[in-house]
Amino acid sequence: MAYGGRGVGLRNLMMPKGPGRRSRSIGSRMVGAVWLRGAIYADIHRDEFASFQSIQVVVMAAISAALGTVGLWQTQISIAPIMVVARWLLVAYVAYQVGSRGTGRRSTFTELSRTTGFAQTPLMLTFLTPVPVIGPITWFAAWVWSAVATVTAVRAAPDYQTPWPVIWVLVATGIPIVILSLVN
Repeated sequence: MAYGGRGVGLRNLMMPKGPGRRSRSIGSRMVGAVWLRGAIYADIHRDEFASFQSIQVVVMAAISAALGTVGLWQTQISIAPIMVVARWLLVAYVAYQVGSRGTGRRSTFTELSRTTGFAQTPLMLTFLTPVPVIGPITWFAAWVWSAVATVTAVRAAPDYQTPWPVIWVLVATGIPIVILSLVN
């Protein structure tokens, strides 16, 4: 039994209980992530039970990206959701690696993947991509907004205060944007 004598089942990941344990809803965290509130990202960084919520956010963003490609080229239907997930993992990995070398980090890959997972929340707007006129603008704005949210998420980690992880996160964020732009 881990985590204070409780099992590590799926129910315990979704519904944390116990003294001193605040349960935050995924919705309130997503709103805080969209508004780039550093305190929300810091809370997510510390909360080991937010991992499942983070995965849910990434899956919702990937589904939105897939819905946004309906009616466009068939290759994009498979590329867009893969790019959302790949970007999330790539950014978390790059932030972890660069931070561990440059700052003598204390944050783990799991902690960074939690915070950067919630930074994918703005990508839920990509379902509007097929809408004439506003679709391409919304797609670009969602990716840029998500990049800014990712930088905010990485900066919320207490041991990532130098600019190098942020610079590498921006580079890692730009790779999927360039690939998806080329496919369009």
